[in-house]
Amino acid sequence: MTWLQFVSSVVKSAAWPLTVVAVVLILRRKLNDLLGKGLTRLKAGPVEAEWAILTEEARAGFEAESTSDPTEEQGESDETQEALRRLRDVASLSPALGVIGGFHLVEGAVRDLATPYLPPEAGYRRIRTIRDDLSVLVTRGILGASSGNAIEDMRQLRNIANHAKDFPGRTITQDEAFEYLDLVEDALRLLEGSQKIQERSKS
Repeated sequence: MTWLQFVSSVVKSAAWPLTVVAVVLILRRKLNDLLGKGLTRLKAGPVEAEWAILTEEARAGFEAESTSDPTEEQGESDETQEALRRLRDVASLSPALGVIGGFHLVEGAVRDLATPYLPPEAGYRRIRTIRDDLSVLVTRGILGASSGNAIEDMRQLRNIANHAKDFPGRTITQDEAFEYLDLVEDALRLLEGSQKIQERSKS
């Protein structure tokens, strides 16, 4: 094979990849406009992408369950508001710890709401999880499916915060922790409101 034939062969084999690269470079701005923030998330890495997606899904889930009915009893107790204030102080120093503590509050509120509806033997069969409690609450119509899914998203976010140290260069930022605590506030408002409604229905 002569040098001329070799160069011709290389050009032919590289023509398609080079064409693709050229098209991508030309349309880069348009692609970025189409994909929007999704492209930014992908650049940030899979952990950041998952955090952003789960946060948006959880927020949308709580918004779907929110009510404008003034007779609906929603709102956090003074004790809950104080706990949230303290958690925000914690999150300003250790964002991951703020996230973990926030979910602990939500988990306790879910458990308190679900306990009266669990069969007596439930605690002896196996370890009870928040998924068990959410399943009971959603099945009985005490919580909507959207809010149940939102709390499950929060559980996954807690897990990311708990294991962020396993991903080199990845830490939970203060902004992410504060955003998560806003979700905690939404969850507790909904759960405490549901608790009041259940208590009122029994009286």
